[in-house]
Amino acid sequence: METLNWIHRTGAVLRSLWYCMVKLLRMLIAECSENLMLKEQVEALLQENIILKRAVGIHHERQKESEERNQELQHLKQMVTQYQEQFRTLKRKRSIGDFSSERAMKKKEKEKEKDSKLLRDGFDSCRFILCFSICHHLS
Repeated sequence: METLNWIHRTGAVLRSLWYCMVKLLRMLIAECSENLMLKEQVEALLQENIILKRAVGIHHERQKESEERNQELQHLKQMVTQYQEQFRTLKRKRSIGDFSSERAMKKKEKEKEKDSKLLRDGFDSCRFILCFSICHHLS
């Protein structure tokens, strides 16, 4: 009977051990499965990270280009403002120059009128003297 008892106990221990091993194997398989799933998730995250890094690089490059264009635009706006101011200055100088030229032309015209009047007066005086001389000579 003792042997039977011992066999019975050994069988119970072996069954217990068997159930523990099966349970442990199931846990290991579940853990491996979870590890595999986590590994796949990590791979997917790494791929997404690569894509995001590219996107950030592209965005950074476009931002840089945009800032350069904005700086160029600001520079062009400043140049336009400068040219407008220079244009106004030249326009004012031209107006002043036109006014001065106009005054000078009027002055020259007045001088010409004076000269022509003096010339006419001189011509009239010569004619008078000539007429006077002819009349005096005839008499």
